[in-house]
Amino acid sequence: LPPSIGLAGIMAAELTSVLPINGVAGAGSYEGGLALAVSILGYPFGSAFTAAVNLHIFVLSTACLGAAISLFLPAKQKVENG
Repeated sequence: LPPSIGLAGIMAAELTSVLPINGVAGAGSYEGGLALAVSILGYPFGSAFTAAVNLHIFVLSTACLGAAISLFLPAKQKVENG
């Protein structure tokens, strides 16, 4: 995929988050948005949907990993004036 078409697909997938109805963790609408945008630009829908599922798993995994890492960071100390 050329980067410009990939970016268009990712933007379409992210825009699905503003839809009034979403699946759990955006599952379904995210993949459909990316696959639809990329297939409109000339790529096979099946391949685009597979890529969308892989991208969504990557995005969710990265978010979970970041949350897990944050649990081990020290808490900010509150400083009192005076």
